[in-house]
Amino acid sequence: MDSKEDEQGHDDFRALCVAVGFVVLNWAIIEQQIDNWVNIAFINCGGRSLRGVDGIPRSFRRKAKFLKDSFRKLPSLSPFAAEGLALLARASVWADERNNLVHGGITSLEPQNGAFQFRKIGYLKGNHTVSTFMFTPSDFSTLETALEELLTEQLAFSQKLADTFLS
Repeated sequence: MDSKEDEQGHDDFRALCVAVGFVVLNWAIIEQQIDNWVNIAFINCGGRSLRGVDGIPRSFRRKAKFLKDSFRKLPSLSPFAAEGLALLARASVWADERNNLVHGGITSLEPQNGAFQFRKIGYLKGNHTVSTFMFTPSDFSTLETALEELLTEQLAFSQKLADTFLS
């Protein structure tokens, strides 16, 4: 490999790092908004009764399930149900993509045909599973736009809930 190829490979890897960093940082804020909604539903709207002894949910999937139940069952949240459920559905779609990028590992520092291959170890009924996926600059472009739009709408929704329940 000559120095131009080395430089291009380094640039490709750096671009991948920027993309994954963007996803991680934006997802932290996205999930923080979901935590805000969970807190309001649990503390201010009677959602504690939906959880029994389980307490406040901590994982994304449990938070999403709790919020779906809360928007459907808690009268004080019914005016927010359609918007909240739609935002949760969109976040759930992108949660798997985020999960893959955060928990998957690249198989090579060099892209193959413009794409980085990732391998992810999962679990199914007590056994390990291994899956692979490719991530390209165009995948990042799509993900970047989707996360920015989702975050913007979630921030506005969080403000509506805060104005109603925390004022």
